[in-house]
Amino acid sequence: MSGPILFVDDDPLVRATMVEALAVAGFDVTAAASGDEALARLEAGCPVRHVVSDIVMPGTLDGVGLAKVVAERYPDVRVVLATGHSERRVSLPGVRLLAKPYDLAQLFAAFE
Repeated sequence: MSGPILFVDDDPLVRATMVEALAVAGFDVTAAASGDEALARLEAGCPVRHVVSDIVMPGTLDGVGLAKVVAERYPDVRVVLATGHSERRVSLPGVRLLAKPYDLAQLFAAFE
């Protein structure tokens, strides 16, 4: 498994750890600290096959909002949302939801 991924999380430690792990696994990873930054990267033409995003983030665009924009504007991009809030439910066609903490095997399974 490989390809371009946009990883979005406002926690610098989570972001750095996952970017490194995904790069070691063979992915070309671009990171963003917010939904707004992620959307700006997409609009700038950043090549992406998957977007992996935290749900709760600062800024005007949280993970759910980002997923909606991606589904509308970039229908070939698959989205995986992650949350540490077990009560949070997301029902968006084609969007997978992972509970934090998750491991790489769970993330890779969500890509399928």
